[in-house]
Amino acid sequence: MEAQKAIKLQLKSRDTDPDKSLFLNYRVKAKSGKILHLSTLGRYVEDSYYGDVFVIFVLPDDLSMKRKK
Repeated sequence: MEAQKAIKLQLKSRDTDPDKSLFLNYRVKAKSGKILHLSTLGRYVEDSYYGDVFVIFVLPDDLSMKRKK
């Protein structure tokens, strides 16, 4: 639900600031029954060729994503 709200807000405000990317963690059940931990990093971008695009990177959870300040 958090992702849907963030997407709607980004579309409404046309917010393309890369510092306002959405980082979420998921647990996904594989076909084998194993639980996989995944992280996603997503943000809204405007592209002159493709138009409005949501870019989403899916990462294994064991990778740490830390932003430099």
